[in-house]
Amino acid sequence: MFGQVWSMKLLTLAVLTVATAMLVVACSSGDEDTAAPAAPAAPAAATAAPAAPTAVPAPLEPAAVRLVTAFEPPSTEGNETRHIGQTTVWQMKAMYEYLIDSSPDDDKLLPGLALEWAVEDGPQVRFKLREGVPFHGDWGEFTSADVVKTLTNHQRDDSLHGEVKYFQSVTPEAIPNGDHEVVIKLSRNDSNFFAQFSRLQGGFEIISKAHLESAGDPVVIGTDAPIAGTGPYQYKERAQGQNIVFEKVSDHWRLNPDFQEIEIKFITEASTRMAALLAGEVHLTNLPEDQLVQTVAKGMKVVRGNVTALRAFAQFRGQYELESSAKSAGYQDTGSPFLNVKVRQALNRAIDRDEINNAFFGGKGQTMHVNHLNEGRPGWNPRWETDFPSKYGFDPAAAKALLAEAGYNAGNPLEIDAHVAPISRYAGADDIMEIMIAYWQDIGVKVNQYTEDNTIRRAKGRAFEYTREIAMGGTSSNITIGPKVYNTSFPPRGGGVEILESSKIMGEFMQTLEPKRADDLARQMGNIFFDEFISIPLFWLPAEAVINPEVVAGWNWPGSITGTWTHLENVKAVMK
Repeated sequence: MFGQVWSMKLLTLAVLTVATAMLVVACSSGDEDTAAPAAPAAPAAATAAPAAPTAVPAPLEPAAVRLVTAFEPPSTEGNETRHIGQTTVWQMKAMYEYLIDSSPDDDKLLPGLALEWAVEDGPQVRFKLREGVPFHGDWGEFTSADVVKTLTNHQRDDSLHGEVKYFQSVTPEAIPNGDHEVVIKLSRNDSNFFAQFSRLQGGFEIISKAHLESAGDPVVIGTDAPIAGTGPYQYKERAQGQNIVFEKVSDHWRLNPDFQEIEIKFITEASTRMAALLAGEVHLTNLPEDQLVQTVAKGMKVVRGNVTALRAFAQFRGQYELESSAKSAGYQDTGSPFLNVKVRQALNRAIDRDEINNAFFGGKGQTMHVNHLNEGRPGWNPRWETDFPSKYGFDPAAAKALLAEAGYNAGNPLEIDAHVAPISRYAGADDIMEIMIAYWQDIGVKVNQYTEDNTIRRAKGRAFEYTREIAMGGTSSNITIGPKVYNTSFPPRGGGVEILESSKIMGEFMQTLEPKRADDLARQMGNIFFDEFISIPLFWLPAEAVINPEVVAGWNWPGSITGTWTHLENVKAVMK
């Protein structure tokens, strides 16, 4: 097995998880009270007494008026409308809505500010808009003009929006047809269109044209109120670097939230968030697994998103097939060991996924058979689950045999680079990589460990400077985004092992709006990813939050595909 240090780390984490489970069981399995014998019936009265008037119960009220949440601070705090849709400003989501909503129960798309939509030749999509929806702050009612302004705002050359190139190249124009209908023209059919314009992915939060023009565009980071939206909460106040507060909208067209106010505190350290939760200063937050276990032991509860949204996986970086576009640009390392499928399979088979899952995620991780694809996504193939144990399952002897077939042995060991560093999506990514390194060393692999700043890594990736690196990943689970990391023709470059056949399929997949065809193409890609061991799939992870059960009764939300928090307005209050 791998070294004593990591064995002890795994044991410690497992003990914490088991201890918590035992505590929960113990608390719920106490002896039942012995029922007292029934009292003898009172003798019947000669004359029935008049019935007492039935008291009208007082209406229930939330135990707390303000919901206080605490999350890691966003990289950007402010009101800059040119990047209102970036995930860095997820803290503003409570005040905005979308043409297309997403269900809190799953990731299905639902009518939002658009009542319905239809794909037309052009290509273009026609939206029928909802009437009578007011913007916050008396900025009038939502119309097609606001849709046009939102799109043109994202298309500006000075836009800071993370998807500016998408809005500029794929959706060139929004054309109003009266106040309550708008046509969005596309430069090509695009499978990501509906997710991009929905709450599911975010990025097209509808803003008030009148407010934006009155405020003087661009609105900058600072103390100015953000541009009005139509959501169930509206902006109240902000303390830069500390918090942002929203207040409930009266008579909202869609929802009447339980809490009058929502405060989001920005707290970097998980230990500080845990302390604030236990002290009653915070009612809902996110914590790494070990601290989550500790808080549950002290009376807190865990609520889980309805969709396994986050992914834990490792990625072969920067290697491409001989005839790929990368070679023609002079970027390919023809000597990379990762070009050999037996090497990629061996590194997969050397890993004990069950042990990692139990240690780091309390066994809650759902096996990822193919990166980006699962039963709830287009393209699912049951074969991947059936064949996974024999192709990917933990078997060090099989892993050694595969390396030998690839030409590696004690005298000629396989040598790889491994990036050991935290990532933003979940805690412990660096520790997981170190454990995988230990597994690989056990089968004779020589591993060079290093850390590197993300700014440097992005630049190197775009220049195809990685030759034989494995790195942890935890990006969005959006199917129309994720597979792009394996292809040189789609950013970000330098992502993984490119298979030309899957690249061609991906190109077609990205340009279809027809669901059945998209499903078939996704399955074709998945088959290639699975059979070619294109990455090291680990787990689908549930988005989890820990709550104070004296204030929060529950939270129904899907678990954002971007890893950010959604549907805060759906947090239910304990009523008194």
